[in-house]
Amino acid sequence: MSLKKFILATASLLLFLTFSCQKDKKEAEKNNYSERFIDSLATRESFLLKEKLQPAAKEMTKDWNEYNKVNELLNEYRTTTASEIKLNAKELARLTRELKDSIRIETFKDPAYRIRLNVLNNEALRLADMSEIPSITETAIFKEYQKVFDAFSAINSKLNNATKKEKINKDLKDFLETVAADSLKKDTTSVNIIHYEK
Repeated sequence: MSLKKFILATASLLLFLTFSCQKDKKEAEKNNYSERFIDSLATRESFLLKEKLQPAAKEMTKDWNEYNKVNELLNEYRTTTASEIKLNAKELARLTRELKDSIRIETFKDPAYRIRLNVLNNEALRLADMSEIPSITETAIFKEYQKVFDAFSAINSKLNNATKKEKINKDLKDFLETVAADSLKKDTTSVNIIHYEK
């Protein structure tokens, strides 16, 4: 093989590879554009978090990182598509598992509270399983995703109730201490009056 033929063959091969790569790149861009276009036409659904944390409960959970991560993810994807829900389903399942395994609030170590955390994790796991089914409908995905929101709302409700209960107990204790102190003062005054009358 002569040097001329070798250079010609090498140049031809380089040209072929260059055009082939550009064609692949254009095809990938076209597919990416198509996916973005299809996703923009997809149904966007809004999901309702029925109960949000009240200020006292927010204060209670401010250092509970696992709770806050789940809360952030659900808030970020409150209005979303079925494909976005499927993409985030495994992450949501992982975060809810970490949440139920990391109870930071002493009150939540009670079985009645743990049940709510388990329900949330179970709904997230079910959603992750559903996201693996190719023939699953948008309606089924949306319905299950709302169940995750409902389970998280139930946790928020329990947190709000726990802080209300603590406040009521504290107010009741303060009231009883005030009544007891007033009663003691009256008894002391009565004894002094009787003493002086003699």
